[in-house]
Amino acid sequence: MKNVFFGLGLQYEDGSAPSIAMSRDGRVMEVHESIGDGDLAYRLGKRRQMGLLWAKQNVVYGRGLTPSIAFNGHLLMEVHKEIFGDDDLAWRTAVWNDGDEGPSEIRFSEPVKYASGKMPRIAMNDRIAVAVHQSPTGPSLWFNACDIGEDASVRWRGNVGLGPGIQPNIAINQGNVAVIVYRSPSDSNLYYRIGAVREIEVAWGQAIAFGTGSDAAVALSDDGEVIVVFQSSQSRTLLQRFGKIGDNAIHWAGDAVHFDNGQHACVACAGRMAIQAHESENTMTLWASTSRVTNRARWMHHNMDVLGDKTLPRLTTGASHDAGMYQHGALATLGKTQNLNIYQQLRNGIRYFDLRPKWSGNALYVHHGGISGPTVAEIADDVRNFMREETGNWWCSSFRTTRNSPARPTKHWSRCSRKSCATGCIGSRCRAGAWRTSRCGNSSPNPAWSWSCATAIIRSRSPRPASGSIGISTRPIRNSATCASTTSTRTR
Repeated sequence: MKNVFFGLGLQYEDGSAPSIAMSRDGRVMEVHESIGDGDLAYRLGKRRQMGLLWAKQNVVYGRGLTPSIAFNGHLLMEVHKEIFGDDDLAWRTAVWNDGDEGPSEIRFSEPVKYASGKMPRIAMNDRIAVAVHQSPTGPSLWFNACDIGEDASVRWRGNVGLGPGIQPNIAINQGNVAVIVYRSPSDSNLYYRIGAVREIEVAWGQAIAFGTGSDAAVALSDDGEVIVVFQSSQSRTLLQRFGKIGDNAIHWAGDAVHFDNGQHACVACAGRMAIQAHESENTMTLWASTSRVTNRARWMHHNMDVLGDKTLPRLTTGASHDAGMYQHGALATLGKTQNLNIYQQLRNGIRYFDLRPKWSGNALYVHHGGISGPTVAEIADDVRNFMREETGNWWCSSFRTTRNSPARPTKHWSRCSRKSCATGCIGSRCRAGAWRTSRCGNSSPNPAWSWSCATAIIRSRSPRPASGSIGISTRPIRNSATCASTTSTRTR
């Protein structure tokens, strides 16, 4: 199933309470509360492959609180809470016709009141905009739909109650399907409702719980794919979740996954790309990152026409540092470097794993700085389970042990792709492309059992590793050789 993974954001601005929107051609509009007293500012940007090219500086466009922005590729629509007045909520519009020279200045219309409340949020497609907000007098939600004319005129239909809830957010796609997410007023449970926007009404489905936390935001693709980001209920960490609408419910691809630290996250998607922005957990700074909407578990299979003739040194792939250190616990947390186990990392597209084994008792574990993680057998089970599910994939692991890590003398097989290993193997002792058995050739007085340069280390007693095991070769990936032990490097 497709999924997203945003990862750590990059700082792009100072401020708070961000909201972001993106068009199919990669234009990005972000609005936020400026550090100034009550000022609202926007920042224009463009997506460049997986990166973001931001305008040199932000632009103050008005005054208000908690702004929200929507963009259909031509018309921008913004809502916010007015600073003065009895909880007035106002909207304004602007047209963004992007030129060849890059982002241009945006001129918004004067704000016009449309409701009373707080925490307004808005979403739009080519024909309809839908806004949602929290009541000014209690923990209840209201929504208001408006029709967008061909001349960019806006006609609101009127505010309608949705029921109890706080911290709402909303998304709509070109099929007039809407999704609203919100928090329960009595606890930290998060809910969603799916709506069908019709000519005279919006028909909302039942409320369904999807997690615990706060400040949830939602994006919705034209294919019915749903992206939700929210803050954890236990700390200022940010979680993401992906699913697809079917049978009046969202079918999730898995549990919520941590992607960064922060608060007040927002999210948008267009085509096969998604973008998130959030406020730092400690300072008034804003951070953003992007993600492809794709099936990461099968990226090698789907791109085998491009990857199949490449050798390992010419392949760029996702890698995982100290990949096995994902366990929790009083001592294990001190060595923790990952949030996902090996199976989950494989499903998220990682194909190279840094593993550092050590013996403890009669079992082989991975470790970080002497702190033990899972057994190598558990990791091998994760790899085996993934390879049984997904065909046309390949993976590589670097097993590294040092003189400070207890290890049993044993015969090891490896195949190097360079004349000299990155860890000091001498060319005459470690011939490029040659299979060898022995400890890693190292001229130091205390040789380290350490291999790198994309080398797979395995146990074997045969003169040449047999088919069906852990390992790699310098042949093209399409014809990748396998070597002895427990798991195939590539399923067929």
